[in-house]
Amino acid sequence: MCGQYEWQSDEDAPELLWLMESLSRRVGETPAFAAMARGRVRPTDIAPAWTDGGAVLMRWGFGMPAGRPVINARAETAAERPLFSGPLRRARCALPARRFFEWGRMGRERVRYACYPPGGEPVYLAGLYRFEPEQTLPSFVILTRPAEGALASIHSRMPVLISRADLRAWLEREEAARSLLLAAPPALKLAAE
Repeated sequence: MCGQYEWQSDEDAPELLWLMESLSRRVGETPAFAAMARGRVRPTDIAPAWTDGGAVLMRWGFGMPAGRPVINARAETAAERPLFSGPLRRARCALPARRFFEWGRMGRERVRYACYPPGGEPVYLAGLYRFEPEQTLPSFVILTRPAEGALASIHSRMPVLISRADLRAWLEREEAARSLLLAAPPALKLAAE
């Protein structure tokens, strides 16, 4: 389960700077832009996302009548779940991330691990979005899959990661997007924080 990620750092990659410039041109100095999470993103935060229409701001979590928002969706069952099947067909997004965080245990102590690609380049977390009543911004969830590699020893789930090369296919073509859900994730480095 992905419950936190980081999209910006002091030494931003050119594509993250490009995202900020694109957002600034699109939404300007709005209250949502001012409230956008910079650095670490947590559930209910406003964060930047790519859609097939370009850069937008979204809020993390589908609202639920019972209270807590839904922040993740299982990639293996999203097509069958009414909450996610429509967005999987026509409302996919990608969340830029330098790294994401998972929690594991060292003995009795709970430890947060930063997970990131070896080269330090940003990755994209696969997401779905929808528009909700009385919300000015769309809401997103992050798709998750069974963890692989070193991460599997820490946590059973991880985000579905989309490479820069596959970004357009994920956003624009449903068949390609479904196959990307099954693609093997890239190798990741882990660091206990």
